[in-house]
Amino acid sequence: VFVVCALPQDDIRWEKGKCVMESRFESSAQQGGKLDLEVDALDISVVGTSKMTLIMEEKLIFDVDDAEEAQKYYDKYHVELKQSGENFSYRAPDSDRHFKGGSLRFQVPEDFNVEISTSGGDLEVENLKGEVDLATSGGDIDITSVTGDVEIATSGGDINLERVDGTIDAATSGGDIGVERCGSRVSVHTSGGDIELLQVTGVISCATSGGDIVLRDLNGEADMATSGGDIDILDVKGNKLVDASTSGGDIHAENIEADLDLSTSSGDIDIINIIGSLDVATANGDVQGDNIAGSAIEAATANGDIVLENIQGELSVATSSGNVVVRMKKSKEFFAIDMVTAKGDIRCYLPDNYKGNVSAKIQKWRKGSMNDISSDFPLDIKTEDSNTRVAVGDINGGGPSIRLETYKGDIEIKKY
Repeated sequence: VFVVCALPQDDIRWEKGKCVMESRFESSAQQGGKLDLEVDALDISVVGTSKMTLIMEEKLIFDVDDAEEAQKYYDKYHVELKQSGENFSYRAPDSDRHFKGGSLRFQVPEDFNVEISTSGGDLEVENLKGEVDLATSGGDIDITSVTGDVEIATSGGDINLERVDGTIDAATSGGDIGVERCGSRVSVHTSGGDIELLQVTGVISCATSGGDIVLRDLNGEADMATSGGDIDILDVKGNKLVDASTSGGDIHAENIEADLDLSTSSGDIDIINIIGSLDVATANGDVQGDNIAGSAIEAATANGDIVLENIQGELSVATSSGNVVVRMKKSKEFFAIDMVTAKGDIRCYLPDNYKGNVSAKIQKWRKGSMNDISSDFPLDIKTEDSNTRVAVGDINGGGPSIRLETYKGDIEIKKY
């Protein structure tokens, strides 16, 4: 057991009217041990080293009148580590108005486990090969270069993780979360901040109730949700699934080699350079995309336009109120196309060699209407039942189905 001796009076100093008392302790330690702390209002840092020693540098601050009173409170609040086998532990007593916090700085063997909770301080852990479990009620948490599972929580601070090789479970009620160069399985949640994930691998799950999400350079799969922010997804590989949803923001995805499932209740969706199946939907916003190749491509909006360029894959797009524009990419392959709008125009651009069976229809049409069907390919355009305008026919000998339908608007089939 560590028995911490009282400080000589010469080691006491005064800063801004407060008494500051510092001390240093050292003990031999073994790989695979554990540091287990419960303290009040202390910033704590833990660094792993190659040495078989545990070093603690303690700094305590008191609001007292003189050195004698300071010594009394130091004797009460100084950290006396108890050693049991390879493990070290400490449980702090309840603090009073005289105790004003401070800090603890530890050096431990790099193969060490850490479990720490503090009611009001920042926590830092670096260069460890072991499990890390941290909690603070009012501070930030920073973790760097850890090989092992990590579980962390703070009620009112930011969380930053870098170079963690292990399972991550992180949560904050009122701060941002940053994750960089981490792998395995990552789960992060914040009730009131942004989330940024850079150069991550494995399975990602992240959620925020009131912030933005940025995911860049992922090799794996991801499930992301925000109730009130934007989502940016950039540079994804792994041919897995990326699922992203927001209740009140825009979604941007670019340079993706994965299946995408994107949805927003009120925002725009912008997608560029996608290889994989695609399912995007917005209740109130536009959908724009360019250079998309996938086995199945679906886009829908209840109130907005859909514009998709350079598409290669089976396509289904629909909007209740808006225009739809699609340009299929030049290719030796031909795909089924389904374009529907209840109120808006349809414009479909097809390569001159495209093959398909066309069925186009304007549902609410009458003679003299401003709306009509036009095609650069030869089609049979006629009127059915006096209020339906249709165009049918095979182009370039026929092929997959091409269905174009609007209740009120123009339909154009353009050759390029």
